[in-house]
Amino acid sequence: MLHIFERFRYWSTQLTYGRDADVPMYRQSSSSTPGERAEWDRSVVLSVARTIEPDAERVMCWFTGDPINELGGRTARELVDEGVTAPLLDMLIAIRSGRRET
Repeated sequence: MLHIFERFRYWSTQLTYGRDADVPMYRQSSSSTPGERAEWDRSVVLSVARTIEPDAERVMCWFTGDPINELGGRTARELVDEGVTAPLLDMLIAIRSGRRET
């Protein structure tokens, strides 16, 4: 099975869905800018987080303000801004699937 983030790296312009039916895979076009990519990553992380916590306000508080010890004490927002989305998504998917506690 491909690492969830690796599936995001293919080149195309379509939004499709991977093995985790509610986790969108981005098929990036060659004209995408780094800013567009960061915005997409932010959307995916927030979307997956909302499958764990349905309250949008609590998700945004977590995203911007809660340091994640196992990911270097950085917030989810900092990780996305730095392009370190793969381990963040892995963590969220593990929580959602019950393989890890919140």
